[in-house]
Amino acid sequence: MVASGILTWFRGIAVHDFWRSYERFDVNHVYCNAHLIRELRPIHENTGQEWALKLRKLLVWAQHKKKEFIAAGKDRFSPYCCRYRIDKPFDELLASGIAQNPLPTGNGARGRPKKSMVDPTVKTIF
Repeated sequence: MVASGILTWFRGIAVHDFWRSYERFDVNHVYCNAHLIRELRPIHENTGQEWALKLRKLLVWAQHKKKEFIAAGKDRFSPYCCRYRIDKPFDELLASGIAQNPLPTGNGARGRPKKSMVDPTVKTIF
């Protein structure tokens, strides 16, 4: 990635999948919703954790809503919609997922601690 020179000089918001190699670049990172949706399905199917299904449905709903807004000539969600229909439920569902899947603590295991599949510090974009 460094040899390609694409991200070496980039300063902005990088929308990407979960490849760890992207995270080494000093940019604002945003996970792609399509990749989040794809990652949430096996979490729900393999664990039965409802937060993953609900978050997936929220992201799909937001994508459809965005298409409706664009078709209606709008360029953004209303502040109310953003805060109470998307951001707040997103944060609550993500907190539920983190609570059900905490990162390992210093239990004597060697090596670096495992990183959760979804990094809560990385934003999503609709």
